[in-house]
Amino acid sequence: MMRRTLSSRLLGLVLVATAPWAWGQEAAPPEKPAGSILIEAFAFDRGNVKTFVSQYADGGPMVAFGGQSPVVVEYDVEFPVAAEYTLHIRYAAGSSRPVVLSLDGKPVGECCAGVTGSWNTSGARWEETCKLQITQGKHTIKLERPGSFPHVMALRFDSPVAFPRCRLNRRRSSRAESPAVAVTSN
Repeated sequence: MMRRTLSSRLLGLVLVATAPWAWGQEAAPPEKPAGSILIEAFAFDRGNVKTFVSQYADGGPMVAFGGQSPVVVEYDVEFPVAAEYTLHIRYAAGSSRPVVLSLDGKPVGECCAGVTGSWNTSGARWEETCKLQITQGKHTIKLERPGSFPHVMALRFDSPVAFPRCRLNRRRSSRAESPAVAVTSN
């Protein structure tokens, strides 16, 4: 697995709104969560995926097969409160490419198995993947699949518990001008 260089590492976290293509028009859940963490897929911490910003990325950047199998992408996420988080993943898939989802090295199930009708990110849809009981602190989310990979744009963790108000630093990716991670509390 390849580790990103310091220049491409993320620099922190902030309470912000995010780029419109990261949420997507269909993204707003019927009920607004008390707290939400949105991670743009290209803001991964480890993995062998490739970030696409033009090919298939007409609706925004995404990560997909990077030339090695199994395809692996990992995100280190700082969860501000213990809660049962609902994980949503935004992806595009012209055919089914189920991915194994793991939390802290333990498989919790499959995700991204649906078909959105297009490989282009303009056809991406949000999938409510699962509910995860997560303790406060840093945890690792891993997506893995042998062979081809769905075109993943973003991960969103919705919490029924409000996040504490605190000073947060901005996380930016070297690949985009918009924040790579958004943390909101309502």
